[in-house]
Amino acid sequence: MIVFDTTYLIVLLEDKALSIKDRKDKPVTRVHERVRHLAQKLSESNSIICVPTPVLAEFMVRAGDAGQELLKRLTNTSKFNLAPFGVKAAIEAAELIRTIKDEQKGQPIETWAKAKFDIQIVAIAKAENASVIYAEDPHMEAHGKRVGIDIRRICDLSLPTGETDNLFSDLSEE
Repeated sequence: MIVFDTTYLIVLLEDKALSIKDRKDKPVTRVHERVRHLAQKLSESNSIICVPTPVLAEFMVRAGDAGQELLKRLTNTSKFNLAPFGVKAAIEAAELIRTIKDEQKGQPIETWAKAKFDIQIVAIAKAENASVIYAEDPHMEAHGKRVGIDIRRICDLSLPTGETDNLFSDLSEE
C-alpha cells in the first residue's frame, strides 16, 4: 500500500501549476508528467493509492467549489482507498508524538496544528501498513523516517521515457 499526500493528489487531479522545489531548493521541472507517470506505473501494478482523511480535508479545502466533484471521482474508483484516522492510527500518532517530544526535549516543535495533521497522515500510513508515502513536506519526510516509512518527493520521481496512455486520465481531467 502506498499513500498520497495532498500535493500529489492536487498534481494528479488538477492541472493547476504548482511550484515544487527539490531538497536543495531548486525548481522541479515537469511536475505533472512525473506524478502522472507514477500513477501510470501504480495502475499497471494494480496498486491502490491510500488517501488519509486529513489529506482529503486539505484537498477539499483547496479544491473549493470543485471539491464535491473531485470527491465523487475519488470515491467512484477502486484505485483509491480513503483511510480514516481510527483507533490504530491514534495509537501510532501517540507513539510518534512521544518520539518527537523526546527528540526535541522542550524545543518548540513546528506549528503544532500542522504537525498534528502531518502526524495523523503518517500514523494512518503506518496503521495501513504503507511502504511509501508520496509527500513534499520535509517534516513529513522526517516523521516517515521516524516510523520506518519511505518518503518520496516529486524530485525523486522519474520522467516517462515515452508517451503512455494514462489509466488515471479519467481522474485528472474531464
